[in-house]
Amino acid sequence: MIKTLRLIVHPVPQPEKGDTGLRFTDILFGFVLSELFIRLGNQDWTHPFDTVQLQLLVGTNLVLGSWLGFRLSLIDLAIR
Repeated sequence: MIKTLRLIVHPVPQPEKGDTGLRFTDILFGFVLSELFIRLGNQDWTHPFDTVQLQLLVGTNLVLGSWLGFRLSLIDLAIR
């Protein structure tokens, strides 16, 4: 009885057959990363690091790390 109730409340995730793996959040991460890469490409890298350059680099690392953590959490859910 408890096992059935547990499956009803928290069903076991199963991948869909028509699933492409692309999520709406992946598209949002892509938009943010494209803007960061555009701004990184427009920087003058001949002089020592400026505050703007450091913020762009930290922001890019933050977004890439967040996207990677998000995708790994989806894989972890699918395995369980």
